[in-house]
Amino acid sequence: MNTIVKRLLQIKLFVILSILLSYSYSYAGDISGDMEDLLALFSEEKMVITPSKYLQPVSESPSTTTVITSEEIMHSGATTIPDILRMVPGMEVMQTSTPEFNLSIRGDNQLLADKLLVLIDGRTFQEEVQNTVIWSAIPISLEEIDHIEIIRGPGSAMWGANAFDGVVNIITKRPGSMKGTTISAVGGQVGTGIGNLIHEGENNGIAYRFSVGYSRADTLPGREDARFHVDGREQGLDVSRGNVMIEYRLSQKRRAILAGGKSELPVYDGPRFDDGWGDTDIQYDYLQFNYEGENSQFRAYWNKYDIKINYLDISGQNDPDNPLPFVVDINSELYNLEWNYRLDLGNSHQIIGGVNYRHNDAGGPFIDPATRRPLSMTGLFLQEEWRPVKPVTVIIGARYDRHTIFDNTISPRAAILYQPVPHNTFRISSGMAYRSPTPFEIFALYGANPDLAYEKILTYEAGYSTLLFQRLKGDVNFFYNRLTDLIDVEADPNINKFNYGVYGGEINGELLLNERFTTFFNYSNQKLHRYNNKRVIRNNPAHKVNGGIRLHISDSLSANLMIHYVSKIEYDSNMPPKLLVSDTTDPYTLANLQIKYSVLKNKMDIALSVFNLFNNVHREHWFGDEIGTRVLAHITYRM
Repeated sequence: MNTIVKRLLQIKLFVILSILLSYSYSYAGDISGDMEDLLALFSEEKMVITPSKYLQPVSESPSTTTVITSEEIMHSGATTIPDILRMVPGMEVMQTSTPEFNLSIRGDNQLLADKLLVLIDGRTFQEEVQNTVIWSAIPISLEEIDHIEIIRGPGSAMWGANAFDGVVNIITKRPGSMKGTTISAVGGQVGTGIGNLIHEGENNGIAYRFSVGYSRADTLPGREDARFHVDGREQGLDVSRGNVMIEYRLSQKRRAILAGGKSELPVYDGPRFDDGWGDTDIQYDYLQFNYEGENSQFRAYWNKYDIKINYLDISGQNDPDNPLPFVVDINSELYNLEWNYRLDLGNSHQIIGGVNYRHNDAGGPFIDPATRRPLSMTGLFLQEEWRPVKPVTVIIGARYDRHTIFDNTISPRAAILYQPVPHNTFRISSGMAYRSPTPFEIFALYGANPDLAYEKILTYEAGYSTLLFQRLKGDVNFFYNRLTDLIDVEADPNINKFNYGVYGGEINGELLLNERFTTFFNYSNQKLHRYNNKRVIRNNPAHKVNGGIRLHISDSLSANLMIHYVSKIEYDSNMPPKLLVSDTTDPYTLANLQIKYSVLKNKMDIALSVFNLFNNVHREHWFGDEIGTRVLAHITYRM
């Protein structure tokens, strides 16, 4: 407890110093025109599409939603999306090796995390065999991202299966918004090397963008025992990627988009399991077509994963001094069609509805050919927004999913919004979501159980968001999640076993102090409550604190500092004591700094970033590698 108080006091001191420093840059007199423009920009409501599948102000969303802009991404100095998402209140980020990240929301994290729905322009990204997210396989660069929308809470009422903990939707920039050619490179410690080439053009109403990129990095320290290494390999990541997007503008309010991409990862140090880890070869391909009209959207896409894991089992089931490697070879293809339409019924009623069809075919030698079959799902969703009086909005919706193997499901949600004055919203909401058993859990050669039930979550939430004096944005949220029928994959066969609750709250604020200085702060607290079982397979930090300052020293020079604090985590593990590194992870603090300088009339950016500035060497999972300081140089040139 003393450690927590100490850390909170340090963060409080950090915020106070930020305020004092900012006012040292302030000056007397009237607000300049530039400052007025900045205040207007800061006060402008962010628009989101993920919560209700149509564009709406974030304050009118039925879900608690966070938006990370492209400017915030570029100033962060981060080289991965998970590191960017660390700033989101309630987000659980666990790095276990150079490329391997596990992400969840509000205290529900684990190795092989499989309950966060990740989308790219509305397209499901995670692999469909075990529903995990291979973040390093995303085929676009950070420069191509327009913004990221994060729903902090279940989203099955709109998105169906697997929108369990929440939804992360990575929205890319429209072709034509980055006119010309952009070249970027990053290099530095841990053998990090990243290069990207992006080119855009436009002709006769057709805009296009293509990009290619390459990334590599070495393994992290932490496996001192030689038997923990696979083939003694020092490289931890090797990625080649390419992506193409073509947009045809049919009219001012209608457009059609065709996109496709590919990622190849012949070297991927992961994933981690409770009893060993893999050295993996991954290939990912996709094709996507979108039609966007004034009130309707149609989306069709195809995803394909080929994954080959050289798995090293060190659990002690074999001789722990001579762990036995074996190959897990799996693949999946997903076909998806969806359409939705929005209908306005006067000024007080609005209805949005749609249909969705998914077909998932998973296979490979590790999937039992005698029992496997494609999994298909047909979904129908409907949501009504009703404004009985001007400051009150009532939102009621539900989704019905019909599956080929499992029972049919209904995922309802309801929310009431009260906006007494502009930019001030009180929200109460409740909803249900589910995760369907994966092909791995029902068809694998070992532990499969075709009689598994859905994993389910019931959530209740209350929150308030505000904008004060055009300078302070903030929100506070309280939640309770009841999770039932979670699957124990360590049992043989797999069974629905675990039930527990998570409750807590989040407070978040962003402050514009003057035209050169902004700061943000958020704090998350959650507590896990066990029900009918003595052991759970998920653990979470009770406290997380994020803070940051951004200083625009001049039009060309800027600095950005972010701090992340995560409290101690205790784990339940059945790992043999001889191999158990620890049953806890100590609290840790990450301080990440970037200093950026623009030259050649802002056509070139040169930056230096330091990840883990104070070298707080730590593990984010007891079985993970050690994470220390990493210094990187960035250069971006726009032609």
